[in-house]
Amino acid sequence: MSEAFRFCVRRDDPAVTSLQPDPDAPAQRTLAVGEVRLRVCLFAVTANNVTCALYGDKLSFWHMFPVSGPTWGCIPGWGFGEVVESRCDRITVGERLFGFWPMGSYLVLRPGTISAQGFFDATPERADAAPILHYFLRRGQSQQAEPMDDRLFALLYPLFGVGYLLADYVATGGATGSGPLLITAASSKTAACAAFCLRRALPAADLWGLTSPSHLDFVKSLGCYDRVMAYGQASVGLRREEVTLIDVAGDARLRDALHQHYGDRLRRSISVGRAHWAEFKPPHTSLPGPRPKQFWAPHYGSVRVSSAPGGLSSEQYNAGLYRAWRDFVSAVLCRPHHPPFEAVTLSGPGGIAVAWAALLDGSAEPHEGFVVQV
Repeated sequence: MSEAFRFCVRRDDPAVTSLQPDPDAPAQRTLAVGEVRLRVCLFAVTANNVTCALYGDKLSFWHMFPVSGPTWGCIPGWGFGEVVESRCDRITVGERLFGFWPMGSYLVLRPGTISAQGFFDATPERADAAPILHYFLRRGQSQQAEPMDDRLFALLYPLFGVGYLLADYVATGGATGSGPLLITAASSKTAACAAFCLRRALPAADLWGLTSPSHLDFVKSLGCYDRVMAYGQASVGLRREEVTLIDVAGDARLRDALHQHYGDRLRRSISVGRAHWAEFKPPHTSLPGPRPKQFWAPHYGSVRVSSAPGGLSSEQYNAGLYRAWRDFVSAVLCRPHHPPFEAVTLSGPGGIAVAWAALLDGSAEPHEGFVVQV
């Protein structure tokens, strides 16, 4: 498809998709002074994007990249864009930026305060979003520009950021007790990143990964968990231990079964994502143990990285994230013989549709990640 587009889903049913006209295409919009237009080059399509679609109204994702009418919403995704037109003195044509893009052809930005590392977009539709969602990194001019494939960077760096913030949230939220941390959907990239970061933040923690039987060998090969179990085995030998649940799966039946089994022995119940989106239901009020608490990485990052007492400066946060990412690249991503993750490259709106369908129906392989080149 040569025409500029935005890939959209029905807000009330993410399985129904449509291509809508791109309002930021050159033919649709003339740049104002201070604006830049970027061509979207590539972006990752992961379970994180499914979460964005499912919570599009609640978390205002639909407002970030608007399309006409209330029926459709444009899904955002992490990736790279290239400046093709600039009316901003400090941003030049040809620059390559990493950030949060619409799944489509173009994006017009209004750079705010600009540094050598990047800038925040001051476009009204995105100005009130969590800072992490409207920051654009100048790839090639920052410490994050280690030599690695852009596709893997787009696929894993944002999910690693979620894991890094989650580990900080767990570590600063009080002791987890002597029992294990149970992480569901352990084969997911978000869970693996979280486990790696939790090991750094809580060296003595006992990390247990829960996964489907078909993914056991893959999850064990990651080396991020102390023990890996298939669903249904999490209760073995753990009746008397305190347990912290980190629920990446979002499967209501699994969550409820774990709450029923552990009851008051469940120290914390943290909901992170909805990898098993079709099985999700809100927790009922009579659920034993602590009520599940939702963790939203962008919102937590907005609170944690602040000038408030106990907060981190952006420099402290970025330095810590980079050190953790560098260790993850070395220890997990760049193994010489068996790298655990592979970027599956697709093209155009047809490629987005293929990746989206595979994520919704659960047919995507855990070692694979979809990256779409536009």
